[in-house]
Amino acid sequence: MEEIEGRPFTDVLGELENGYLLRELTAKVYEVVNASRETRKPGALKLSIKISPTGEPYIDVSDLTA
Repeated sequence: MEEIEGRPFTDVLGELENGYLLRELTAKVYEVVNASRETRKPGALKLSIKISPTGEPYIDVSDLTA
């Protein structure tokens, strides 16, 4: 696997909403896993992230959970 420039995506997720987004995603993953086990049906979780340029070299990253 090639080297990727920048911080790991999990670090970025941990910073969105002061860590709330990552905690909420973790909880939702476990909810989907448990529901899938109980129903014996596939489950899914969808995350949408908005990335906006704010001027070189910066960008704004925000979640769209609200």
